[in-house]
Amino acid sequence: MPTFHLIADSVSTKTDWALVSTLDASTPLLAFRTPGINPFMLSDEDILTILTGEVVPRLNAFDGFTNHADKISSAGMAIRFYGAGQRGCQIARTSRLLAAVWPEADIKVESDIVCAARALFGEGQGIACILGTGSNSAQIEGGRVVNSVPPMGFILGDEGSGASLGRRLVVNVCRGIWPEQLCQTFFNETSLTVDTIIERVYRPAQAYGAGPVVPPNRFLASLCPFLSAHIDRPEVEALVVDEMKRFFLHQASLYGRPDLPVGFVGSIATHFSAQLAQAASQTQTRLGDILAAPFERLERL
Repeated sequence: MPTFHLIADSVSTKTDWALVSTLDASTPLLAFRTPGINPFMLSDEDILTILTGEVVPRLNAFDGFTNHADKISSAGMAIRFYGAGQRGCQIARTSRLLAAVWPEADIKVESDIVCAARALFGEGQGIACILGTGSNSAQIEGGRVVNSVPPMGFILGDEGSGASLGRRLVVNVCRGIWPEQLCQTFFNETSLTVDTIIERVYRPAQAYGAGPVVPPNRFLASLCPFLSAHIDRPEVEALVVDEMKRFFLHQASLYGRPDLPVGFVGSIATHFSAQLAQAASQTQTRLGDILAAPFERLERL
């Protein structure tokens, strides 16, 4: 039986890692963050560089691995990797790359929605949802996904996400739908113009020059702090509540299980928890727990 579990929760922008003992899985012995590992965005070489250049040195420095620093699996390691983009053949690919670094470890790779689902419901049942830059959901039973609704990405779907909220925000301010003073406040606080917004959404390579290109969905999601800072404005709160209602109507309700609690993980769900509760009430949705991150319940992962 493994002595240690190394748990990873990875999205496109970051990966959170936690090392726990099987004797106390709720308290991390070691916790750190590395760049995100999304197999759809990174090459094998890129992923191995992160694993060998950032993860291995952190583990090697951990006192609990004395005399096993160069071969972590010798200490009895189980690796549980949850990540965005982990489906189909990508699961086998990520498993192979992890095994190249830790050949004797017990390795299991699963989707980030599985991570969220287990943190929210453990071995129970419910609708697990992620609201961050994008959105996702799945029906969970006994720690397993039994049904899922395709989120469709930020152009076709991703209701309730940071990207969708940001898209609606810039439409309102660029078209002057909101009051003039509120629109001007947005431009003043963000230093953006209509032209720069269009550049960053439709021509990000040119917009960012020699700097790293920020994908349009991530750029739009980065505008959500403005919504949070001005949530006391009725126009802003109405937008957020309506977007959360769209998530319930276009994703969560499609499972046809109004009896199940709908739980959430993610920064958007946390920052707009009050508006999420309003939307749940208005759509007669049974709202479950809201967690900032699955690592709040490490013992379930």
